[in-house]
Amino acid sequence: MANTLKFGNGEWYGKKDTILAYNDENSNYKPLPFDFSRASKATVINKDGLIEEVGSGIPRIDYTDDSKGSLKLEPSRTNLVPYSEDFSNGNWAKYGTTVTSGFTSPDGTTNAFKVLPNASGTNSYDVAVFDAISGLATSVKTNSFFVKPNGQRWLYLVPPSGGGNIVFFDLQNGVVGTEIGVSKGKIEIYSDGWYRLSLTEDANVGYSYFGIGFCDGDDSFTYTQSSNSIFLYGAQLEQGSYPTSYIPTQGSAVTRLADNCSQTVPDGVIGQTEGTMYAEIDFKSKPEGGSPIVGIMTLNNNVTNLQNCIILGIERQSGGVNRFFPLVRVGNSDVAFIIGGTLTDGNYKVAFAYKQNDFILYVNGVQIGTDTNGAVPTTSQVLVGERFNGDTFKIADGIKETKLYNTRLSNAELQVLTS
Repeated sequence: MANTLKFGNGEWYGKKDTILAYNDENSNYKPLPFDFSRASKATVINKDGLIEEVGSGIPRIDYTDDSKGSLKLEPSRTNLVPYSEDFSNGNWAKYGTTVTSGFTSPDGTTNAFKVLPNASGTNSYDVAVFDAISGLATSVKTNSFFVKPNGQRWLYLVPPSGGGNIVFFDLQNGVVGTEIGVSKGKIEIYSDGWYRLSLTEDANVGYSYFGIGFCDGDDSFTYTQSSNSIFLYGAQLEQGSYPTSYIPTQGSAVTRLADNCSQTVPDGVIGQTEGTMYAEIDFKSKPEGGSPIVGIMTLNNNVTNLQNCIILGIERQSGGVNRFFPLVRVGNSDVAFIIGGTLTDGNYKVAFAYKQNDFILYVNGVQIGTDTNGAVPTTSQVLVGERFNGDTFKIADGIKETKLYNTRLSNAELQVLTS
């Protein structure tokens, strides 16, 4: 089987505006550089487990969960919190708490704050830290904080509407507690005892305030004064239905622009009548409600639309339903597609093999579906993490590896490849 393009699997070679794939057919190593772009700085988790900021146009290899790393590709997002690392600033209201600077944060420097309750509380305003930004348009929003417990077990987040859709977090067990209202909570584990807590509010409501507070248990705002405290860092408020990588601010909102990764490949790399697309991804994202499929890997003709393409993608629907959705289009028409099973957070190995009237999808060693009616379009470009050039819907999941074969692998080979 002719593996004509390899990308990732711990073999990451990147510099400004470029990241390298390769072809080693017949033991003859041939570099296949992808064009990479992002017209802004961005953060990533480095090999030491620390948040690191990299410059404009530098590809981000993220080591959050895997020593081999994964390519981080995200849509454009703006952190609307003007002082994301300075909780002593007057923008942050401290109700029944005292904040002190000078503690080590997830980026390895001493820019985290210690938050100590100096009073007991019986409602969501008594022992908390809040921020308010006026004039934000109604939209789905996500707020997040990096937190390290210092004796304190239970915390809650207040969503951007400032309403009653509260989510409780158990820092002792690292799990999300009871969810109240229509909000969605998420907890991510970082190095050195840090967590990232986030809360997404689905309702398109106006903005009032958001914050983080102390409580004594799941579904309880009561808090008895004690010496327990937390360390706090990296507040973020963004318009979108899941948290993206941290965007530091120092006095005003900051925008991280979108990542793009594509290559117009030499002849023979893409199979024009048959082929196989493979990817390993770390699926974490919440769905963008109502958006179409997003591309893990796409073959097209260097265009800014969905004509004449083969997409190995994920269909994201409102209500939390996510499914693999490989799609083949000739001209503007869908000629073949397969719908996979519902996805939950986790690691997936997926392969889509194509040949005229012969399309098949395998996920984690299991055949998911087939389609026996459709033609194969002529293509010349490979894209990673999007459907077409300039696509606004990015995958926002870690891509650990992609491969391309210019033959339709056998079912037995597909089973082994994805196991």
